[in-house]
Amino acid sequence: MQWRQDAGYHRRSLAEHAMYRQEQLFGEAVASRLFESQMNEIHARIAAMNQMTDLEMPIAVRVGEAVS
Repeated sequence: MQWRQDAGYHRRSLAEHAMYRQEQLFGEAVASRLFESQMNEIHARIAAMNQMTDLEMPIAVRVGEAVS
């Protein structure tokens, strides 16, 4: 387990999962040909994915506490 902390495995795993989600949602390639347009397309994809993540986040509540 120590090697995971030393190598930053958890962060890498989260990054790989985020890239997998991005490819599944939007495809593997960008449609734009110009670099500036590609950057705008990627930023739009990230913004959309962040919005979807915010909508799907569960509310964590300890057992026995009321949700406010």
